[in-house]
Amino acid sequence: MNPLQFSFHWSQALARAGGWLALLGVGAALALLPLKMAVVAVAGGAVLILLLLRPAWGLYLLIPAIPFGPAAQVTLGGVSIGPVEALLALMLAAWLAQMTARREVVIPHPPLLWPFLLFLATIGLSWWNTFSLAGSLVETLKWLEMLALYLFIAARFRPQETGRLVTAILLAGLAQAGLGLYQFLFKAGPEGFLLFGGRFLRAFGTFRQPNPYAGYLGLALPLALSVTLWSADRFRAQRDARSLAWLALGGASLGG
Repeated sequence: MNPLQFSFHWSQALARAGGWLALLGVGAALALLPLKMAVVAVAGGAVLILLLLRPAWGLYLLIPAIPFGPAAQVTLGGVSIGPVEALLALMLAAWLAQMTARREVVIPHPPLLWPFLLFLATIGLSWWNTFSLAGSLVETLKWLEMLALYLFIAARFRPQETGRLVTAILLAGLAQAGLGLYQFLFKAGPEGFLLFGGRFLRAFGTFRQPNPYAGYLGLALPLALSVTLWSADRFRAQRDARSLAWLALGGASLGG
């Protein structure tokens, strides 16, 4: 065995040993963490691996995380952090890591980029008369998250994925509608939300308040109506199973 081969085999052995030591370290850390934090760490690691392979899958995970995320929020330093913020951060980090690995760090310039930046600059001017600097920072960060998501979609989303994206939106809306119907009929909620002498209850879903819940369903309603009308017209023309499936999904979402 020549010195070059000897060095190569030693490098492989050291790499394997380092990998096993890292795996043992992760296992020991998970064993010492509380169960809830360990589950979150394992789930976060799995999601990160998935997003490193397919960053666009973050969109499909983000859609249900938006309505159901408030149920899993934690407060750190007065700021609420939930699955939406964590998932968006992982998605953007995976996207940046992929671009860096390919040495192609390119920021897209979609049509609404400059109007969005102008809007953010206007928000910045409002900071001069803010009543709460911390509150203004939190709200501004939300708009920055929206800009980052817009750039990600412009760079990574393909028209072929529209069907899956629409399906995820409608299924999330349908789940929220079903939860609201349960709360309305079985009065599963605070006494302050009771209606008609306690016969029914104002639905609030996972949003903790009826108004944002109604706003969320109101945003999903036009999409459900569009899908229902489109699939009904297509089914009349083609009579295929796919059109029927879209019609069933759109009709169920519209009814919910």
